[in-house]
Amino acid sequence: MKRNFYFATGLSSYFEKVHVLTTSNNGLLETETMPLETVEVTSLTTFDYRTIAAKFRKRKDTHFSEDKKSGRLTRFLIRLNESFPFNLLLGEGGMLYIINGYRRGKKILQPQEEKYIITSYRPFANVFIGYLLKLKYPATKWTVSFHDFPIDRIRRNTVFTSLQKWIWQKMLRKSDHAIVVSDGLGNHIKTLQCDATTILNGVSTRKPDELKNKKFTISYTGSLYRNLSQPQLLFQSIQNLIASNRIPSDDIVIVYAGKDFAYWSKLGEEFALGDNLIDCGLVSNIEAKKIQDHANINLLLTWANTEQSGILTGKFYEYLGSSNPILALINGVMDVELSTIFDETGCGLVISSVDSGAASKTQSFIYSNYLNWKNNTPTKYSLPLDHLSWDARVEQLAHLIIT
Repeated sequence: MKRNFYFATGLSSYFEKVHVLTTSNNGLLETETMPLETVEVTSLTTFDYRTIAAKFRKRKDTHFSEDKKSGRLTRFLIRLNESFPFNLLLGEGGMLYIINGYRRGKKILQPQEEKYIITSYRPFANVFIGYLLKLKYPATKWTVSFHDFPIDRIRRNTVFTSLQKWIWQKMLRKSDHAIVVSDGLGNHIKTLQCDATTILNGVSTRKPDELKNKKFTISYTGSLYRNLSQPQLLFQSIQNLIASNRIPSDDIVIVYAGKDFAYWSKLGEEFALGDNLIDCGLVSNIEAKKIQDHANINLLLTWANTEQSGILTGKFYEYLGSSNPILALINGVMDVELSTIFDETGCGLVISSVDSGAASKTQSFIYSNYLNWKNNTPTKYSLPLDHLSWDARVEQLAHLIIT
């Protein structure tokens, strides 16, 4: 979402007019809305699973907790919903969104001037609209932007894998460019017989919160993916630091903001840390950034294996913008791409679950930052903004699609 926002607004400096096609469901995604004042926005009438869910939910948002998605039947239906051809019907966007997007796209592309299309995955519907428009206007330059794995080997997000590979290969053969958020994702896209260019997310730095927290604060903002996000090492490390009298229990809090506090709370109780938890609920992006800016440590949870890595989420770059230390816990092998960014920026510590010294390293990192907080010298770092800014990323994209 944020990547699309910065690309759309940034490209308005390179092109006479930028059109954005988006879903009429944006009113259901209240915590994610962002102003698009420098581009022309068309809201496409949409009927998909979010539209249906909104009819039966009292709350405005259509985000579902991991507890509600944990049943075997629910997990299968989610996989079905992300798989072709089922995703054309009620998958995110849905058939009505695709039809309206194609119609609106034709009106924009009909003049014979040089035109460009950029479609973002996810959802699949965006890419399918781009594919149909490319078939109609083959001279148009079409770029597919990936910030997620369309066929995820770890999450197992689809059914009929061979069919999914076929449709993705068929669509991507018509594309002029594919861009990805990491080299690891690029390697995945190459298995779909398509070359990819890595354009990392940008960083928007924010003024650090200079006020000292009343308590040492570790924060996590976002969703938890059951069996993938593994925060147990954090809870165990804090429990050990309290038990060894290095950190008084009254000195530390663990802040969570997101839809999965029920699962987070269970872990807190398991490690006797229930009284140290603070639940902020589902918050806006602005509020999430305030929580990150206020933290002494921001927690990042990710995963990797020998076949799939490079999961560089937008949240990681938000964390970088706070200038507060980041503790990244990887479920699986070390993600070299993520580790390299940590080394270059000095933004914190990356720990792999297969590291034999994971527990001691995590405890040492937490304790050293605790002492800095206690001594009123909180850890900060500065970023090399010349190549990490969104302006630099937009320039890279503009150069790629124009030349």
